[in-house]
Amino acid sequence: MEKIGLYGGTFAPPHLGHVHAARAFLRAIPVDRLLIMPTFQPPHKAKAAGDTPEVRLEMCRAAFGDIPGAEVSEYEIAKADVSYTVQTLRHLTAENREIYLLIIPAVIWYIVMCYFPMGGLSLAFKSYKGKLGIWGSPWIGLIIGMAVSALLSAII
Repeated sequence: MEKIGLYGGTFAPPHLGHVHAARAFLRAIPVDRLLIMPTFQPPHKAKAAGDTPEVRLEMCRAAFGDIPGAEVSEYEIAKADVSYTVQTLRHLTAENREIYLLIIPAVIWYIVMCYFPMGGLSLAFKSYKGKLGIWGSPWIGLIIGMAVSALLSAII
């Protein structure tokens, strides 16, 4: 069974917090690789002046390039369209593959509010056989994990 981590975001610009999260995730979750997935255009943010996906992609390569197990993907940028996590999950779904999302706590509410109506959560959890892993910082990971698990149990 292949295990892939997925860390998507705008990364405008990628910073030490992003790098720390990727390293900590790889220490905590036994995945074969962690895909760093810079988005072409997020659905919830306007494009900043001077921001180009190609520059963010190169900055991600520089920021994450020396992390063993991390791989910067061009997939969402190559699509040249608004990027939705649910579409990327559909693209990555395979019979013998488990996918683990690395998301920051602030994004959890956005995912619930935007992706659930689109069928994203049902796709994510049905496709991955109901397996849900919550990982977070030692300060808030347990609380967020419990809250999200309870929420998802109620709506799935």
